[in-house]
Amino acid sequence: MISSLQKTENATTMRSFVLLTALLAITGTGEIRGKLITGETRIYLVNLESPRNVITLYEANPVGRSIGGVTRVDDHSFIFSVEDPGSFEDRFIKRFDLASGEVKTLGKGFGPMVYLPERRLLLFYRMVPDGGINYFGKPCPDKWLVAADPENIDGYIRIVPSSQTYESPIVQISPDEVVFYGEGDRLWVYDFSYSRLRPTGIKNCEPKVWREKTRELLCKDWGTTEIFLVNLVTGEKREIPKLKGAHGFINIPAYDVIICGKDRWITSVSNFYSFEKDEEIIFQGPLFSFKGIWMP
Repeated sequence: MISSLQKTENATTMRSFVLLTALLAITGTGEIRGKLITGETRIYLVNLESPRNVITLYEANPVGRSIGGVTRVDDHSFIFSVEDPGSFEDRFIKRFDLASGEVKTLGKGFGPMVYLPERRLLLFYRMVPDGGINYFGKPCPDKWLVAADPENIDGYIRIVPSSQTYESPIVQISPDEVVFYGEGDRLWVYDFSYSRLRPTGIKNCEPKVWREKTRELLCKDWGTTEIFLVNLVTGEKREIPKLKGAHGFINIPAYDVIICGKDRWITSVSNFYSFEKDEEIIFQGPLFSFKGIWMP
């Protein structure tokens, strides 16, 4: 008798095989290295060198909890959040060590998040006391984008209230800078070298992926389903018609490729897109949850 978990693992294995085939076609190389860390209520590892071997790394118990943000720390570990959508207090940040399999709880917080290895800083969202008292005489915390050393989550520094960031995805664009969408419906850049937040003139742009090769940001227009690349210095935009309506982006920078999803009538398809070739390959069925990271 095959359990529901086994069925899930078998289906996941099949999808990973299709993933490798698609990547081979659009990168033009017979060698794909690295692994995907992805999932919704479970975290899966897919080794792209042997994609039939799919491993379940973590399961978000109890039922109702889900995986929030995921970010790479180094070649051997990543950080993620486990979140109860009904409670801000029941949201924790954890670190997974791929070498030992150890899961370490770092502290309270939730995604989206990004780790800046050059500064050993994790950016994430957290409920922060604001000094106010509610009707019952208890503190009134507010959501903030904060930064902290992962080994000292409680030693965070406040960056900006979430009301000014719209809890936007946070994308690293240099060793010292991150970009997010926020107040004024425009992109903002935070520079840690100067502890300075500065606005850009770029509006209606939810940040998704940083394309290092051309130093452009992949964005989704808030008002439409258009996907485009934008130069943060000049503001020049380049629409990508083939990605219109895409959602959920996993970046594979070593191959200048992204993985994303598209809704088609009553089903979804997975889309593998090469920036360099402006080429995509589509197959039926979603790839996990389109939430995750690539690791070398």
